[in-house]
Amino acid sequence: MNGYNKTYLIGAGFSRSFSEDYPLSCDFFAKMREKKVGVKSFMQLNPALEDVENFLSRFFPFEPDLEEVLSFLTQKYFPQDFRQHWQHRDDVFQELLWNIPRFLSHIEPRSSEVSKLLTKFCNHLVSEMANVVTFNYDCLLDQGLLNHGKWNPSSGYGLPMRHMTNALRPVETLGDSESCLSLLKLHGSINWGTTSLENCDAKTEVFYCPLDNSYTQNIGEVGVSLRTSKSMSLSLSFTPFIVPPILDKTGYYNNEFLQRLWYLARECLAFSEDVVIIGYSFPETDYFARFLIREAFASHLAQLMHNKRSVTIVNLKCDDGLMKRARQIFAGAKIKFIEKDAFDYIADEFS
Repeated sequence: MNGYNKTYLIGAGFSRSFSEDYPLSCDFFAKMREKKVGVKSFMQLNPALEDVENFLSRFFPFEPDLEEVLSFLTQKYFPQDFRQHWQHRDDVFQELLWNIPRFLSHIEPRSSEVSKLLTKFCNHLVSEMANVVTFNYDCLLDQGLLNHGKWNPSSGYGLPMRHMTNALRPVETLGDSESCLSLLKLHGSINWGTTSLENCDAKTEVFYCPLDNSYTQNIGEVGVSLRTSKSMSLSLSFTPFIVPPILDKTGYYNNEFLQRLWYLARECLAFSEDVVIIGYSFPETDYFARFLIREAFASHLAQLMHNKRSVTIVNLKCDDGLMKRARQIFAGAKIKFIEKDAFDYIADEFS
């Protein structure tokens, strides 16, 4: 970890500000149907999604919310005779899970100016050596930091990570230079994956793939080409490592790799003098994230160190509900609310 002077907490509003194509849980399916990749639609490129929609239309006649759909597909509390076509439900869930990385790998900026602002923001993060905590899957910040040259995936995600092509090799000392800051992605990332190889434990090790669209869209479907010490080539598939938007995330949070990331995020939030929150509104259903922040700010040692910590909350809409939740979570901290689009804030703050 690179010090605790400042920590940025980034939510979905940041990515939605970058591109109107970025889906929120409430409009994921609508965005999926509208999306074009070149001359073809996203649905044409992933034909299995038509079967998914046909299956879901039986239970959700109106436009469904992704979180509600995935939660519905994973519930297992009803008696066995209620669970008709259970395997089919698992297939639908897996198909949606695989398509989240494919979908987010094609996000285009809403303007060239926004792309410049992203670069400016990443340069600012590097200059401040500020740590970043995010619940987003996309690689907007990853790519921007990588382009800067002082951050790399092998050491920049808080925990050491290996490139996917090194999955067959013994764990080696990192060859890349140490990153100047940590990007803690608490719900995983579209360029992260796990493998079922015997020498790799999916509970403790996650691999990363290159930050480019052509590869990320195929994670899990098309494996990487590996070369063994005996010059034999083989293909190996990776399962996407993301925490899906479901109500009960307990099963995912039991993962040891993820637990270590959350611990690091708690340390950042607990000991930072300034916390800036962009595009995150503390939704009622995301109670684990609220628990994390409460834990961090209630830390006795943290309160002794920073009894006048400042929190800046930037959100497109700072309504009474958001303000109330924030004041309850950040009890005792000085809170500043800025009602502004994320990239409008970046334009004003870092121009």
